[in-house]
Amino acid sequence: MGSRRTFFARRSSAVLVVIAAVFSVAVLVFGYWFYGNQRAQVERQVEQELTAVAVLKADQISRWRGERLSEGGLLGTSQPFIAAVARWRAQGAAEDAEFIRGRLRAFDARPEYDSAVFVDRDGIVHFAEDPIDELLHPAAREAMAVAERNGIPVLTDLHVVTGDPNPHIDVVVPIVTSSGGEAEFLGAVLLKCDADEFLYPLIQSWPIPSETGESLLVRRDGSDVLFLNELRHVEDAALTKRLPLTLVETPAVRAVLGDVGMVTGEDYRGVPVVAALTAIPDSPWRLVVKVDEAEAFAEWHGERLLLILLGGGLVIATAAGIAIIWQRDHLSQVETVLAAERSRRESEESHGATLMSVGDGVIVTDAACRVTLINPVAEELTGWPAAEAVGRPLEEVFNIINEYTREVVENPAREVMRNGAIVGLANHTLLIARDGTERPIADSGAPVRVDDGEVSGVVLVFRDQTEERAARVRLQLQRDRLEAAERHAGLGSWEYEAGSGITWWSPQAYHLFGLDALSGPPDADALLSFVHPEDRASLSRAFADMECGRVPRDGEYRTDPARGPVRTLVTKTRVVVDENGALAGYAGTLMDVTERAAYERDIQESRQMLRLVLDTVPARVFWKDLDLNYLGCNDAFARDAGFVSPDEITGKSDFDLSWKDSAEQYRADDRAIIESGAPRLANEVPQVTADGRAIWLSLSKIPLRDAQGAIIGVMGTYEDVTALRRARERLDRVNRELEAIVAERTRELQEANEELQCSAEELEHINERLVEAAQAKSRFLRAMSHELRTPLNSIIGFSGVMLKGLAGTVTSEQRRQLEMIDTAGRHLLALINDILDLSRIEAGKVEVVLEPVDVASLAHAVVDSVNAAAEAKGLRLELSVPDEPVALVSDERKIRQILINLLGNALKFTDEGSVALSVNASAAHTVAFSVIDTGPGVAPEDQQRIFGEFVQAFDREDRVREGTGLGLAISQSLATALGGSISVASDGRSGSTFTLFLPSKPSEV
Repeated sequence: MGSRRTFFARRSSAVLVVIAAVFSVAVLVFGYWFYGNQRAQVERQVEQELTAVAVLKADQISRWRGERLSEGGLLGTSQPFIAAVARWRAQGAAEDAEFIRGRLRAFDARPEYDSAVFVDRDGIVHFAEDPIDELLHPAAREAMAVAERNGIPVLTDLHVVTGDPNPHIDVVVPIVTSSGGEAEFLGAVLLKCDADEFLYPLIQSWPIPSETGESLLVRRDGSDVLFLNELRHVEDAALTKRLPLTLVETPAVRAVLGDVGMVTGEDYRGVPVVAALTAIPDSPWRLVVKVDEAEAFAEWHGERLLLILLGGGLVIATAAGIAIIWQRDHLSQVETVLAAERSRRESEESHGATLMSVGDGVIVTDAACRVTLINPVAEELTGWPAAEAVGRPLEEVFNIINEYTREVVENPAREVMRNGAIVGLANHTLLIARDGTERPIADSGAPVRVDDGEVSGVVLVFRDQTEERAARVRLQLQRDRLEAAERHAGLGSWEYEAGSGITWWSPQAYHLFGLDALSGPPDADALLSFVHPEDRASLSRAFADMECGRVPRDGEYRTDPARGPVRTLVTKTRVVVDENGALAGYAGTLMDVTERAAYERDIQESRQMLRLVLDTVPARVFWKDLDLNYLGCNDAFARDAGFVSPDEITGKSDFDLSWKDSAEQYRADDRAIIESGAPRLANEVPQVTADGRAIWLSLSKIPLRDAQGAIIGVMGTYEDVTALRRARERLDRVNRELEAIVAERTRELQEANEELQCSAEELEHINERLVEAAQAKSRFLRAMSHELRTPLNSIIGFSGVMLKGLAGTVTSEQRRQLEMIDTAGRHLLALINDILDLSRIEAGKVEVVLEPVDVASLAHAVVDSVNAAAEAKGLRLELSVPDEPVALVSDERKIRQILINLLGNALKFTDEGSVALSVNASAAHTVAFSVIDTGPGVAPEDQQRIFGEFVQAFDREDRVREGTGLGLAISQSLATALGGSISVASDGRSGSTFTLFLPSKPSEV
């Protein structure tokens, strides 16, 4: 019995030992597994973090590139910009150049871009604000060729331009115009982006705290890896740091060789790292997101010891409680499975009810793309009842084609099963129902996943777009009609949301301000700059009212004249409230009333002019209505009636005025004119003035008619002819006396006529002799011109040769005598030339050649021609010309001759001081050339005489200066031929001013 108990006890112990050993081994195995599992979790966590960072940054970089290309595409398709470039390339118009420069400056002002220039197809840079931007990098040239070939914007690779150490990337936007169906490449716009401003900060930012985390942007460059951004541990590495492709364990090398995903290896420092590799779409760039292994697994190294200690403790504790733990774990697993099964069943029932009740069509398939569920909406759209559809291939039930090509479209469920991601149908997809009915649909497909993440089927959700499309067409039609109505009415509209500050403008509103709709509505400050400076304060007050929640008054604003023709715009504003009655924003209209405003101004000016004319004419003017009450009059009529202003007479009748005794007669005349429609002119009538005087009036009245010709009153005018009647009476008396005198004088004239007849015959004989004398004078002058000037030119020429020593050495006495010969010869030649000029002027043979005169150049040339003479006498020669160009059309050669003569006279008579030439243009279309000297002056009695022939003025010592005495006479005659004159101003003691006045326009010559 005892041995039996011992046996059973030993057996129980053995079982316990075995159980404890098994449990201990299990705990150890579990500990080892847990250790490996925890490390794997840490590795997965690191992988997830690095992968997330890599995907995030790759997406950010890709979106950044896409945004640059998209913005470039908007510019490249802007028709106003393309047209301006084409005109500027063809004509070089300044306004087109300014428009292009303004659009480029708009990009230049944005923080995303460093500069914007235009490069023509010959590679010449235009509109560069910085000299560095005039240098075209080879990468930009290559990109231009690609952009020209493909017709779309492209991005250059990162590069460094000479003179600018910062790496850049350029957006190359081709500018292409179409003419006659053929495209012409005009050039490209280069939008330069500074990598330090956006791209590098985007790459270098790290979303989670890390001491060694780093993002690298690299690309393959021959047999090397080229680092494109700055490195955390190496300075100035961008576009300079390289690694050979032979370092295949380096993550950067593996990235450019095509590897993606998680890798381990040593980075450019030789430090072990964990890295995530990915490619940047549509670019040669590869992204490496890495962190040092020491940092990545720092937490795990501290937890490893704790896991070992816990494992040993568990081995001891497991031996005692493994059975209980296993039992509880088993029960827990059973309960978990049962709960999961219940949850799954409830979820399927709930989802099934939801799918069957939604308003869109829903089809669920299995992994083989066979229908497992179809809701009633899908049954109606496809024409397949659920009983027949379930189990069939999806393509048989869900038959879709392209609306335009009529080709079968791949079923989205296949793509979902292939990629495991949500997909959507392209636009213009038609669903063909079982009965052949075609409907446009919008569709999306999503994967159905089981607990382990495996795709077990697909859910398709689609809806009929027939009504939606019809509504969209109706909406677009209404929008087009509204825009057309706004265009025809010159009316624009706008809306403003008070909370968000979002502003919307209609296309016509942009047109009224001359703006491009692609630029978006301007903000308040920008809008102020488009308004006339005098109207900006009023618009600012309207903005202030809106910011305070008040309704701004309706206003009238003019556009800025510096931006083109001035338009007058009237704005009307109303408040928009939400469903609770709170302020939601404002809406308003803009109407172009330029023509109406001009018309109103013309009417106002016409009224003012009419009133001015009425008040200016000496006649009295009045007009009455059909009741013969005064509608108005001029000031002279009001004064005659004893009033100050015409407004005091309005509404009164003749019975209320000083001539009330004659009122009935006047009104009878007025009624007769209104009834007959015939005017009564120059009718002389008596009248009593307000002060009681009896006068006579010459009165004229006509019917007053409206625009349709209907008589609406009477209009009259009169003059006081009292003095005229008295003068007529006196004239009658004088006429009678004159008739008697005329009879007497007629007899005397007849006698005188007989004597004059004899005198006329004598005058005719004298005129014939004067003509013969003038012809003889002309022959003499021609002979003198030939016979005297020819030998004189020889004398002057040979004396000059001898003075220069070309004919041999001359003594001082010979030189003195030769100089006397030369001086006398030149003086005689000048006298002959002056006499010939004077004779041509007197004969009327001076020809005036009118042409635009560059006044400033002419003045400088004239001063330069006499500068040597001024320096020889030690005189200051001064010139004053206006900064603005002076308009003058005249004969430049004759003006030059006059000015040289006036300056020569001034230098001749001035011994010390200065001689000045001053040019002035007056508002009376006259140009004045004034020669001012500090000489002895001209005595008042000589100021008219000096313009005579062979006349010279005397200085204070009564000396006659060298000259012919013809210069001023010739100059005055030439000035007269040019339509001008010469005047002199002098006090006779010191200094004189000779002024040549000329008309500035040819019509005034």
